[in-house]
Amino acid sequence: MKQKLKSKKSNSEQLTLLLQEDTGVLDYKDAYRQIRNYLAGQHIGATRDEALLAEVIKCLFCKLHLRRQQQNNSPEDSFIVAKKYRQAFRELQTLLPALFSSKALFSPQEELLLDPASIAYIDQKLERIDLENWNRDPFGDAYEVFIGSAVRGQEGQFFTPQNAVELLVSLVNPRPGEKIIDPACGAGGFLNAAARHLLATGTSPAEVTNNIFGVDKDSYLVSLASARLSLVTLAKPNVSCADSLAWAAEIDREFPLKDYMGEFDVILTNPPFGSRIISASPQVQESFLPWDTNGVWKGAQANLPN
Repeated sequence: MKQKLKSKKSNSEQLTLLLQEDTGVLDYKDAYRQIRNYLAGQHIGATRDEALLAEVIKCLFCKLHLRRQQQNNSPEDSFIVAKKYRQAFRELQTLLPALFSSKALFSPQEELLLDPASIAYIDQKLERIDLENWNRDPFGDAYEVFIGSAVRGQEGQFFTPQNAVELLVSLVNPRPGEKIIDPACGAGGFLNAAARHLLATGTSPAEVTNNIFGVDKDSYLVSLASARLSLVTLAKPNVSCADSLAWAAEIDREFPLKDYMGEFDVILTNPPFGSRIISASPQVQESFLPWDTNGVWKGAQANLPN
């Protein structure tokens, strides 16, 4: 029993020393690496990077929510910090219900699984990075540090390189008020970059939310894209699980964008390509042909020129 108490005291003292380290500004990835190394060595219950990433993403949401509420950031006891984070996470379940469902990133019964010491450590590291810097992608940086290039390579069709995304968004230069869509949004790289681009121009989070839309056939990727957008807007995102070629959702599922065809000003996308990918049924493919099954050019019905 004495040995256990001594161990606990040692861990507490170790955390205190860690939190008293240099308090200067941290780079996103440096902060995440320090968090990952701490959790891998200290957290009991999960050591896989995927599980640790999920907890860090929860803390990211909580930190942004607490900052929006202008909560006091002075050093506090780890149990008080943890209590604030758990309360913030419960509030987020009400604020962002789309992120808490059986097919979303978090389940309806989701909770913060980290111990108070780990939450306090993460809080201090997040306090030292500029979360309001819209030129950085907090979700993308965290994913890269925790998951790494090996796993990302296996899922490469879903992740356009961040530098390519940033370049294309800067070249297209979306403007406030324009409706933007990625019809093959994957994990939401283009949506996130477009949102951060608009926020950097002074556009309000509400206007950003109302003008950015995403569609993907994979419900898990839709949940990632939704979380990524919500992380910068703290609002319900307009990301739908549907077939953008057929412009329809699964049977018995609502497609909110059904009547939005032709309403978008900007398309930013990197659709999956490959000889083995069957992207649409023959009926859907036929709808894109300039002539019907009888060989009659469809434009004739609208008096369009050849």
